Amino acid sequence: MVDTTASLVTLSAGFVADAVGGRLVSGDRARVFAAVSTDSRALTDPAVCAGTLFIALVGPHFDGH
Repeated sequence: MVDTTASLVTLSAGFVADAVGGRLVSGDRARVFAAVSTDSRALTDPAVCAGTLFIALVGPHFDGH
């Protein structure tokens, strides 16, 4: 039997900073992100942007600058 229950990870600013070997230069380490986006074009609504972690991808088909 396969367990189909979803396992959610809470993405806090501190967790993300630690996971990528970075450091949080301002803000609260406990701030939790409601969503993740890799497409800045999808982040046009300020209400959506406020709780979204944006990850800039760089590669042959991405330009995260």
